[in-house]
Parts: sequence; C-alpha cells; structure tokens
Amino acid sequence: MCSVLFLSFSDQTGNYTRNQSTSSRVTWNGHMLTSMGDSTRLGSSLQGTNLSTMMTNKHYRTVVGIEITNWTKYHLTSPEVNIYSGYISMPPVSVRPGQKEGMIAHKHGYTMTGSSGIVSWLIKKREKRVVIVWGSPFIASNTMAVGLTTAGKDNHESSWFNTITQGKSDANLRYEPFTYDNAIKEIIIEDEDFQICGSMGTSHKPEVKITVRPTQMADLSIDGLQ
Repeated sequence: MCSVLFLSFSDQTGNYTRNQSTSSRVTWNGHMLTSMGDSTRLGSSLQGTNLSTMMTNKHYRTVVGIEITNWTKYHLTSPEVNIYSGYISMPPVSVRPGQKEGMIAHKHGYTMTGSSGIVSWLIKKREKRVVIVWGSPFIASNTMAVGLTTAGKDNHESSWFNTITQGKSDANLRYEPFTYDNAIKEIIIEDEDFQICGSMGTSHKPEVKITVRPTQMADLSIDGLQ
C-alpha cells in the first residue's frame, strides 16, 4: 500500500411534536437531536460493545474508528472502501434505518505511517452516496471530510479521495473538509434531501462520528418519532 498524506484543507429553535406535518422540514434543535439519539439502536457491528472498546483492543499507535448513524428511513447499503495508508481491521457494513454501525482502520505495524482512506454508502432508493474521507498521519493533524453525491451518482469512485484531499471540484460530488488539530468541530454538507454531519477527534486514536439525517420529516427513520 502506498502512504498518502493529506494536503491542508481550506475551511431555530422550537420543539418537535407528533402533530408536526410529515411534509415539513425537520428542525434539528436540541429536543429533536436528543429524541433521535435516544431511539438509535446498535447495529450488528456494535452489539455488546462500543467503538471506543474496539479501538482500545487494537494495539497500534494510530487507530481510526468510524461510527455512522442513520436517522433516515432509507437503508445505507453497498459500502465500499479504499485504503491509501494502513489497513482495515473491521470493514464497513450496511446501516439500517434508526441504527448505527462501526468500522475500524489502523496504521501498518512497525512503520512511521498513519491511516487514510475513503468509504461510501449508497442511500437506497435515492441513488446518492454518502462519502467519508479520513486521514490520521503518524506526525501531522487529523483530517476528515463529509460528502454527498448528486442523484443518480450511485457508484463508488476511488478518485474522490484525490478530489477531496486536493480541493478539486466535481460536478457530481459536494463535500466539506476540516483539519482537526486543536479542536473538535462538527462539519455538515447538505442538499435538498439529506444532511451529512461529521466530527473527528484530535488524538492518534480518533473517533469519527457521522450522522446521516433527512431534511424532511417524511424521511425520518420511524424509530426516531417520539
């Protein structure tokens, strides 16, 4: 495997109630976030454990754990991943509505390398892909980007890694990158249907937290309606 370092990235309130129309836009306030978070269930990869525990069991200097939560009514399927530095020790899996799943990557043993790669999931029935790029170098700041393809662009493209890390444009992909050096910040990319939210830790064993959520009430996972 070749070792790739990231380039530097350039940078309402109200309560939800049951009688709110399912055709209206979701208001992602504190109440709604808490309601959805409380109703989220563990998927098969996280049953009986959690991301932090699984990462601790990997005895490498650099370990990256990615947890993806699906708050939409659509299945996140056909995960595909490309690694540019390191290994995948726990591969990505499909994410059912109202659930969260995990994956783990780490550096090569006994080398001054880190972990970097790209992973994407297909939003079933909407023909769009959720795209995540991460980088945790041996000596440098962590970097992460969230992306979302246009409708009809449902095939994974390994070239998105270079597009995103080099700050290039792609008519079929919108993305938001961030460099995680001293602070953890949530970044968001969205279109008319979905918001992809993400954050990453700043240590050599960072957790990447991704949430896929809809913009419309009608597309919320049923489990989240409280």
